[in-house]
Amino acid sequence: MKEQLDEIRRRAMAELADDAAESAIEVVRVRVLGRQGELTEIMRGMRDVPQAELEPLLAVGCPNLLYPYVRETVSDLVTRGGFPPVLLAPVSFEALYAQRAQQKSGGPDPRIEISS
Repeated sequence: MKEQLDEIRRRAMAELADDAAESAIEVVRVRVLGRQGELTEIMRGMRDVPQAELEPLLAVGCPNLLYPYVRETVSDLVTRGGFPPVLLAPVSFEALYAQRAQQKSGGPDPRIEISS
């Protein structure tokens, strides 16, 4: 799956390198994220995942794979647009998931902290 995501990202970034106009961004967005998009098709393939593994996969696995690409893409597009750099902080999805699980079980700390 990681190889597929890397390839999708590589192609999208190559297309945007040639033309970062709003119309080009929209074309790439629809091709990757639309109803028939490449990423949507990958997610549809997740139907075969056992129910017990689905929540951790969606809460930890998928964000861990996707977030680095989102961070880089946002930073790149903002910079190309001539705006001051925007750097999204790293996020520990494992820690967030563990805190949420502790919260559900009535653990002592109901806060979700994001450290940078």
